[in-house]
Amino acid sequence: MNRLRTYAVALAALITIAAAVCQGKVFLRWGSARDRMPMDYLGGKEACSVPVEINGGRAELTVFSWDEDYGAVVSKLQKTHFAGKDAVFARGEGLSIGVIREGSAVTRIMAVNLPPRSLVFRVAQTSAEFEKSRSASDVRRLTGLPVYPGSTPSFYVANGESGAGFELSRAGADEGTVRAFYEAALRGDGWAPMTGAGANATVYGRGDDICMLFVGTSDSGTTIGLLHRKVAGSRD
Repeated sequence: MNRLRTYAVALAALITIAAAVCQGKVFLRWGSARDRMPMDYLGGKEACSVPVEINGGRAELTVFSWDEDYGAVVSKLQKTHFAGKDAVFARGEGLSIGVIREGSAVTRIMAVNLPPRSLVFRVAQTSAEFEKSRSASDVRRLTGLPVYPGSTPSFYVANGESGAGFELSRAGADEGTVRAFYEAALRGDGWAPMTGAGANATVYGRGDDICMLFVGTSDSGTTIGLLHRKVAGSRD
């Protein structure tokens, strides 16, 4: 799993967390009147805005939707948001990612192609919270799920209101060994497999709680993604 695909896994977690907080409004409220400049000027409509924590640093996640072609949306973003010297942007076929530094603010923008619409995720932080997120990336924060022995966490995003959290980590073992460990450990802890979410992902349920496991090969070994949505009062 290359770097862009790793970002795609993290993006899937952001979609799920935003949807959980907004009770589906990310996918239903395309006509929201809460548009903000300059995204509304470019044709985007705000679908949802929620507070999240990224590696312990506070952030605001906002989701915008476009009824335009993904390529056209990305071109607009490049011209209006990423032309300055303090901005970097990586354009991909289905996922594009950029970072903007302006004064005391750091904004990360991720555009994704979800036909027939395009979505843009904006993660806004102060410089201090951004540095906090970056410096504390190796702290394990996800609780209630098995941990692969020797794995190292690298990314965590959560929203307390929804009870949803997502953690990315890396392990030196091969993909098959890691997946077999989690399949056995999750089943042993009462999790039952549900409908899979793709070739590299499996969804598990335990009561009202949901767990999604992503396992894939990366440049530095095996990447593990665990999404946990815990209902208040349920068991750890």
